[in-house]
Amino acid sequence: MHRKVYLPTYGMFDEDRYFTRGDRVQAFESRFGRMAILICEDLWHVSVPYLAALDGARVLLCPATAPPAESRVAGWTPRSPMTS
Repeated sequence: MHRKVYLPTYGMFDEDRYFTRGDRVQAFESRFGRMAILICEDLWHVSVPYLAALDGARVLLCPATAPPAESRVAGWTPRSPMTS
């Protein structure tokens, strides 16, 4: 299991309240080569991809999401799944 190392706790984010922070970055073997997983905020901190590379990662998998700014998506209005 991989846990996100850096949990955002600024603005609308309060992940430290709900999740446990990871304490390591570890690459793994796959049929496509040695890989590492960096989750969302981890990618913004240079230490995490650096540690993954030191552990031999040649590919980084980086699942991420963020709320879009309405100014970036013209005509898009956010809505709750409960109201659709």
